[in-house]
Amino acid sequence: MKRLTAALLLACFCIAAGAKEKEKLDRKGFFGIPFPIISYNSDLGFNTGVCGDLLDYGQGGIYPDYRQKLHFEVSWFTKGKLILHADYDSKDLLPSVRFFASATWDRDPMCNFYGLNGSLSPYDRNLDRKGGVAMYNFNRQMIRVLGNASGRIVGPLNWTAGFNWRYYITRDIDMKGYDPLQTVYHDYVEKGILSDKEAGGGQHLDLRAGIEFDTRDYEPNPAKGIWAEMMFIGSPDVTGGPWSYLQLALRWRQYISLLKEGRLTLAYQLGWQQKLWGEMPFYLYQEMGTLRFKQAITEGLGGMTTLRGVLANRLLGDGYAWTNIELRSRIFSFRAFKRFDVDIGLNPFCDLGWITAPARVGVFSALTGMTEAEVRRETCRTHGDAGVGFKLTLNGSYIVSLEWGMPFRKDDGDYGLFVSMNYIF
Repeated sequence: MKRLTAALLLACFCIAAGAKEKEKLDRKGFFGIPFPIISYNSDLGFNTGVCGDLLDYGQGGIYPDYRQKLHFEVSWFTKGKLILHADYDSKDLLPSVRFFASATWDRDPMCNFYGLNGSLSPYDRNLDRKGGVAMYNFNRQMIRVLGNASGRIVGPLNWTAGFNWRYYITRDIDMKGYDPLQTVYHDYVEKGILSDKEAGGGQHLDLRAGIEFDTRDYEPNPAKGIWAEMMFIGSPDVTGGPWSYLQLALRWRQYISLLKEGRLTLAYQLGWQQKLWGEMPFYLYQEMGTLRFKQAITEGLGGMTTLRGVLANRLLGDGYAWTNIELRSRIFSFRAFKRFDVDIGLNPFCDLGWITAPARVGVFSALTGMTEAEVRRETCRTHGDAGVGFKLTLNGSYIVSLEWGMPFRKDDGDYGLFVSMNYIF
């Protein structure tokens, strides 16, 4: 790993420094290309489908930025997951307001659930879909509709506000060949860790408000600048359910240009999300509050969008923090058919994550015989991974990503391998 990392870093510096700058391209009006999806996710299996973006460049002069964008995705994974997703992002639909909206249906008959509180719920790979036992799965469906808006306060400081409505259906797995009674989900229901009022799902409406700070030079693939967000997420129990809560979500992203024209960039992200008050059902713990999605499904901690070498949704608690560090390079650039700017790059990375507030401490203390202090100490351990990514960028906005990560801890899985769209931040 050390030799591989050193070789990748040397390649990033040498090739990026020697790359030639190409003549700048401009676009007007609408531009879009549908892409077939042929990818792989180590948590979900092989993926097929179609996705695409329709971008509006207006009268020109803003490329590779855009006025508005419509994105859609229809995809199916071999382990059963189906995603239907569309989102719309406009920078001038409303005067001085940026608007983002999306609608998603996510059906996952083998959704990952490794238990609550990370290390307090050990992982045994011999029980992970082997011998008729799928210990770490349950059946989950989600319908989500959300809308967010942001507008200028002063300079790069913006206000943000929005809503997020979801409807969940959760139950035991019913996949042929697997015992629905031998799962962590079923065990939690039997022991009362999951109450009857949450075991089957429910609907929830979150209201969101906060501030955003943005000095990035180019949003899809920045070479320099800072993006930061503070958001309060509150569910006031207006849908008739038993749950009310208030969360605080903080994110800080910085991009430091090491070579001109974005040939080499150091990028890092710091994130923290914490429940401040109230109670949440277990299926909301993995939801990550943010204004605009990089992926149709953005969940954590663990998996493609947070800790890329750690099992998806491995770390669930009332609060968690994480950091991602990447060295992004453009090692080769060219223009294809006089219409497409193509960039090829590598990004070595390291991810770290922590549960900062365990969930249901009293329940786990009673079941394990540990004191509440011991529960917190065992839960709040460091998890992480390191790996490398390969990026293919078309016209600055279409980013195809292949990433591989290896976890630091044995009970966090074997590896993560993902083919997807976009950088994770």
